[in-house]
Amino acid sequence: MHHASFDCAAASASAPPPSTPPPVAATDPLWLEILQRAAAAEVVQDAGIQFVLRVAARLRDKPKPPAACSSSGIATEWRNPFLPYEKGLGVANIGVAAATSEVAPGCPVELRSLPFAGFAAALDVPQAGDAGAYLAGCYQELLSCCRTFVEGKTGRRVDVLDGSLSYNLILTTEFMLLVPRRAEGDGPVSCNAVAFAGSIFVKSLEEQRYVEQRKPLHILSAVGFEW
Repeated sequence: MHHASFDCAAASASAPPPSTPPPVAATDPLWLEILQRAAAAEVVQDAGIQFVLRVAARLRDKPKPPAACSSSGIATEWRNPFLPYEKGLGVANIGVAAATSEVAPGCPVELRSLPFAGFAAALDVPQAGDAGAYLAGCYQELLSCCRTFVEGKTGRRVDVLDGSLSYNLILTTEFMLLVPRRAEGDGPVSCNAVAFAGSIFVKSLEEQRYVEQRKPLHILSAVGFEW
């Protein structure tokens, strides 16, 4: 089982709880319009981290992007109902900046603030030269950390080529995150890379209630590895 996803964060498609300041002024017309159109999502808070539940039955009624989105550059992202965009949403955007602040870009760090194992590297992609080679180098460093961690946890050798090493990879413009995993899901809920970015897809009311009761971090810890 091999999972890899490249998800780039941009502007928000979900409303944060009242206690969390929005990424732009609460009176900003575009922000207000986005909040009014976020009917296809439920927000669940867990340990100060926001998660969006994408409810299958509501996705067919997914709203059109606000007119202002065209000029703001987020129209394309808004059309995808599965991806989280708010930079305060999800574990992919919680703790990475602080964890990588004292090391050079490209150097892997352990995200010990999370209940499950995750390895991240801040990015400083060269404007000139081979950006692909730079990203490939960062990926290989994180993959090596992941492989070493899983082998230490399981006591067996693992490798991407034979499918024995399973992980999710999330890539934004600011960092790369790799999360080793041991299961497809928890209970009735399956998780892919976007779940670790903060957006969990639920196909039924049963799955929605399961996430709300068990909480997202518990589910992600069951899918991944605890430290």
